[in-house]
Amino acid sequence: MLSGLMCGCIYQDDLERCEGENGEILFFEYFGDGTQDIFQDKIEEVTLYIYDNSDDSLVETIILSSEQLRQQKVVLDLPPGSYHAVAWGNYLAETHAENTTSVSTAVLGVSGYFRDERVTTNDSLYFGRTDFTIPASGTVTSPVDFSSAHIKMVLDPADL
Repeated sequence: MLSGLMCGCIYQDDLERCEGENGEILFFEYFGDGTQDIFQDKIEEVTLYIYDNSDDSLVETIILSSEQLRQQKVVLDLPPGSYHAVAWGNYLAETHAENTTSVSTAVLGVSGYFRDERVTTNDSLYFGRTDFTIPASGTVTSPVDFSSAHIKMVLDPADL
């Protein structure tokens, strides 16, 4: 289900080494309910899906660890075109996604739900998205502003 795993260019100490003739830098940020960026305090991993805007198809999936996120950036090495990025923060052991080959069919939820198991916990999820265009030459920077993503659950007292 994951295609192109880790195709983004990531250097902790020298981001410029990634930049070629054209590219996109995605910058991650999360402000919660305040004005100070608290991304580093809340988000330990990001699963990033990049879709082609022309046909809604998945171009690549990148999983960024906490170490790779120290600068809160990733440089994408993609051909010129129009793209849509969907980012999930803390998509960890208790989260599962299906049908991610198209943004219009992708479904994400608590892992136990997909296995028809009793759900006892979930990951603290955060969500961000942005549209961007990579030019034929030059590098563009786009912010990905995260929001808290709450998964709605229905509890039946009879099952408790």
